[in-house]
Amino acid sequence: MLGKQNEEFDVWLADYASRQEAAPPLEMIERWFFTAADFVSKEPGGIWTIRALRALPNLSHVRLSWQRRYTDQIFNVTRRFTPESAWPLLWSRIRIVVEFSYVVDELVYEEDRITRETTIREAARMIHSLFKDITVAE
Repeated sequence: MLGKQNEEFDVWLADYASRQEAAPPLEMIERWFFTAADFVSKEPGGIWTIRALRALPNLSHVRLSWQRRYTDQIFNVTRRFTPESAWPLLWSRIRIVVEFSYVVDELVYEEDRITRETTIREAARMIHSLFKDITVAE
């Protein structure tokens, strides 16, 4: 499941990188969330795999490796918009966004009081607003 998701993320990332903007458009973030949610829902036991990656200490290295890979890839696209002196902060901000995205994936399947569409659209809106300022050095 993660391999397939990584392949699709690579396509998404190439599209993002080609846009020459620090922040991906809102629709693009939404599209990624819907894509990720579809991978989990189509994979037999997908939600249990996601839960196990967080719950089982002997699998945490898999989750962290996967999330750091995404962080590094997004960082490599966005760092060109940020002075080199701010790169450590930029990487940290992106890593937090990636972690938040993982939590959103879980929320889509676990929270029955918010629709899948609302969860994804609201999370995408939040991440989009973060990305607008993510490359600003503080």
